[in-house]
Amino acid sequence: MTGTELLPATAWEQAVFVSMFFILIVFIFTWIQKFRKEDQHYRKEDQQFQAQQQKEWQSFIAQIDESWRAFNKEQRECNNIAMKEVDGSLRDLTTVTQALVSEVKEMRSDTSLLFAELTDNDERISLLIERLKKVETDN
Repeated sequence: MTGTELLPATAWEQAVFVSMFFILIVFIFTWIQKFRKEDQHYRKEDQQFQAQQQKEWQSFIAQIDESWRAFNKEQRECNNIAMKEVDGSLRDLTTVTQALVSEVKEMRSDTSLLFAELTDNDERISLLIERLKKVETDN
């Protein structure tokens, strides 16, 4: 070592290193800016895509919702008609059942009268049989 290596570089050499460093810094900042612009562009495209998809889904869901509402309305109307028919049938059934109950009550009362008459006839027949037996034994 002669000692000259320890001396700083000349002004031109320093200027070259500084300018190369400056160019490197500018290149890095330019590259970062380009990357940010590309990223912003992709984000913007992605946001537009998502917005379009949201609109399509909202439209699809609104369409399905409307079809379900129409279906439910139709079903409600059908159910109301069916319930009115069931109500009418139940009223008719109640009327018929009440008539049958009345007839059964009449039949029971008629049966009790008939049973009383039959019991009375049985007693008379028993008395007649006893008299006939007495008449036969007396003869």
